[in-house]
Amino acid sequence: TPCTQNDSNIAGWGWDAGTPDFKSAFENEVLGSRPCRGDPLPGTLMEHEVVLEYTATGFQSFYSSTERSTAKQVFYIVRRGKACLELNRTACPYTAAELASLTATIIQTEMAGFDINARETNRDLGRWG
Repeated sequence: TPCTQNDSNIAGWGWDAGTPDFKSAFENEVLGSRPCRGDPLPGTLMEHEVVLEYTATGFQSFYSSTERSTAKQVFYIVRRGKACLELNRTACPYTAAELASLTATIIQTEMAGFDINARETNRDLGRWG
């Protein structure tokens, strides 16, 4: 969607917070920047701030609500990227190769977090609740 100057980009008057800029917030989550505000896009998907956090050594999506939120953001980025490619859009933010690489990383990261004995002990059941 093209950038436009409208009420959603204007701060409020006085103490009023103004109208939230939902477009920029959404783009920051999916693209890793706010291009309508002049932010540069990450060079690749793996340079996206949330993806960098998720792929950091020792990341465990079940550890806390912050990590669960990061994991959900990464899952959404992949879902949104794949949907764009499947619709044959001309301006998708990520390539199929980037998404495939991140998907493989997600599988490794999430599988590493499961206790192989969990079926016997029921220890993993509450981690995502």
